[in-house]
Formats: sequence, C-alpha cells, structure tokens
Amino acid sequence: MQLNVFDSIESQILRPERDLPYVFVGRHRELRGLENHFNVVSNRKHGSSGLVLVCGIPGIGKTQLIEKFAREKQASGEALWLRLHTEDLTDSRVLTLLRAALRLRQSGLRWTDVEVSVLGLKTNIARDQQCEDLTAGLDQLVQSKHKQPIIVTIDEVQNLQQSEADILRTFHTGTPDLPIMVVCAGLQNSYSVLQKHGLSRFGEVFEIDLLDQSDCSSAIEQMLDVWGCVVDGVDLGSVALKVQELASSTQGFPCHLQSHLSALKAVILERGKKFGSREDWNQVDKISKHKRNVYYSGRIEALGFPNAGVVMHRIAKLLNERTNGNFKTASSADITKILNLVEEDGMVDIDKGKALIRMIESGCLKVEEYSFYSIPIPSFQQYLLSRIDPFSKTLG
Repeated sequence: MQLNVFDSIESQILRPERDLPYVFVGRHRELRGLENHFNVVSNRKHGSSGLVLVCGIPGIGKTQLIEKFAREKQASGEALWLRLHTEDLTDSRVLTLLRAALRLRQSGLRWTDVEVSVLGLKTNIARDQQCEDLTAGLDQLVQSKHKQPIIVTIDEVQNLQQSEADILRTFHTGTPDLPIMVVCAGLQNSYSVLQKHGLSRFGEVFEIDLLDQSDCSSAIEQMLDVWGCVVDGVDLGSVALKVQELASSTQGFPCHLQSHLSALKAVILERGKKFGSREDWNQVDKISKHKRNVYYSGRIEALGFPNAGVVMHRIAKLLNERTNGNFKTASSADITKILNLVEEDGMVDIDKGKALIRMIESGCLKVEEYSFYSIPIPSFQQYLLSRIDPFSKTLG
C-alpha cells in the first residue's frame, strides 16, 4: 500500500515501540537548561516569558523531553502544566484546557474561593460570565492571586498557522505578575517557522541529537531489572557484553532504543526465567533489526514522491563516497542534481522543492547548516545503500 501522507503512518510504522511505555534516559544537558530557564522565569516580576524551542528530527525524543520536564514540575507542585498541540491554539480550546488543569490542581492545593471560581470553574457561574478571551482570562488568573508559574508545552510547532501563532504570542508576551514558561517542540525548520510569525525572542534553543551509548545501555539494564530478569547460569560479563552490543545497535536513536526494548521484552516473556542464552539474544537482535527496517521502509514510503527510494539511495551513496573526504554532507545543488537524474531515468515528474522539504520533515535528511544536509542515523544510510537502484545501468 502506497502511503503518501507522513502523519497517516505515524502510529503504525514510525512508532513501533508503542506497545511499551517510553523509557526516558539521558538528556541531562537539556533538562538542566530547561531547569535554569524555569528558575529565571519564576523569579521575574513582569510577565515577559521568553520562549524555549526544542527541535530535531522525528523520533529523536523532543516530545518526551519537554513533557518529562513539565510533568515533574507539576508533580512537585512548582508549576501548573498546560499541555497543548498547535491545533489546540484557539482562545476557547486553551481556556477549556486551562480550566481543566486548574480543576486537577484544586484537589492538591488549598485554593481560595476566588481561585476556584476563576475562569468560570464553579458550576454555579453562568456561561456568559465566563471569560472566552485568553488575555482577559490570564488577567483574571492574576487577580485571583494565583502566583504559581505556568509551563505551557506546545508540540509540532512546525505546523504553526498565523491564527495559532497569535495565541502562542499571548503566552510569549506574558501577563504581569504571572510567570509563564513556553516550551515548544518541533522539527528542524521550527525555528524559521516561529520567526516567520514574529516569534523571535528565544530564551533557549535546543537541537537535540542522538543519545550516548551509555544511556542506551543504562536503559536496557534498568528494564532487565524492572522485568525481574535474573540470568542464571550465564557469565555476567557475557550479559554485559550483550547489553553493550544491543545498545550499540540502537545507534543512539531513541525510537530504535524503544523498539529494541520491545523486542527484548517479547523474548523475555516467551522464555521466562530461562532467558539468557546466545539464541535468546540473537532472537532479540533479529526482531530489533526487523523493526528497524520496517521503520526505515516507512520513512521512505512516507515521502510520497515518485522513486523516493532511489533518490535516498543515491544520496546515501554520494555521502558514503565522501566519508573519507573533506565534505561529509550533500548540498541542495547535489540533491537537486540527483532528483533531476532520477526524474529523467524513471520518466516521472518530481516537484523538487516539495521533495526536499519532505525529506527534511520526515527525518530522512538532517539540516547540518544552511543548504547542506546529511542522513541522520548511520544505520539508515547503510539500509539505503543496501537497496537496489533499478536505473544503475544507465548511470555509467
């Protein structure tokens, strides 16, 4: 089945780890940065909030990072968390979610009658007395003597439209005496999208990269412990080596780590307390590689333009040839040339501008610097190189 829309396969192919709760590891630098910015915002006397952007390729863990930070701040009682997606950025929708967040906090905090009534929370407040304008609603929140900082997380900001940007700007500008920290997550082009809508006062910008192998090893070890996997009769050094090998095969990509953990759990459940033989680890590796290849296949299918696999194969081949040279990236001119050749060889029409955008948005290409690109995951490049170019005979 040909899938042309990236989002249509999000839950089926691009998230093969969904049968397992997300295992968060690493990201210490980013978490410290978010913590520092939160402290600055919390201590401000005025309402200006600044803006934090977390960006990167799909599957790198952007959403998990910002939600872990906000969830912990809410759990500790340090902040009220408002969790939004770009499609939620309307006055009525934001106020509905804000009311729900306040209700949630009501059970854990000693709210005054005024605070419980704010924004029409009490059921005896008539509908026409409720505020339906976000700015006025935030002003009412200040008047209620609510001083707790608000963390607003907004996901998928690369899709931001002008009307949604206006709502984001209301949070970004802030309200006097109400600390608001706005944390956005999106793809690599999110910075330019926000700037296009006039949102340029960034407090922090984090472009997150692959995980360290030690973090992946730690996650695997933690889950072996959580699952009560006691490897009897097997040398512990051998187990440690297998863990390292499995961690290495993730190549630091969080989505692969989750898939590997899912494969590990499946084999453990099948083998029970007898898990630990070489055959068991080989089975984990086999399942993991299959999940990884399905993931990459889905990425290519999601591009949605003719002969996308051939285009990506040739980009991978070009980058592989440059591995030992001074240039390890492909320029936009290189990619345009490849698109032209594939278009000619396959006798198809390719919208080259849209094709390049799709390769970036889907994470098939990583923007290294302006007009220069790489393939973000080494195993993805190897997967692409293993594919057959049906027009190779015409290349000379």
